Amino acid sequence: MIGTMMTDSGAGVLVTATSGDGPSCCGRVLIVDDEVNMQVVLSEAFEDEGHSVSAASNGAEAIAAIAAHDFDILILDLKLPDMTGIDVFRRAREIRPGILAIMITAYSSIDTAIT
Repeated sequence: MIGTMMTDSGAGVLVTATSGDGPSCCGRVLIVDDEVNMQVVLSEAFEDEGHSVSAASNGAEAIAAIAAHDFDILILDLKLPDMTGIDVFRRAREIRPGILAIMITAYSSIDTAIT
């Protein structure tokens, strides 16, 4: 199960939990966040569950990685230095139509949540 945990500051942090001895299968995850600490925390969480994890620090790196590799899911920060996570997801869907994404952000708003 994958869920979101809210921190005291209101920022969403992705957490994973499994039942039994671990996941029934392992996925390929791309974490896209310009904050290295967030990349490390999320990478460790997914790797501990047996998933293969790659990371990108901006939208351009993410799009290049998506074009080169077959990821199962993207974990996208909404605010990136060169474009938004939504822009990355739109481009990712052009490259790999079935790809899934989870958006994370420290800067939330109702307008963004319903986009």
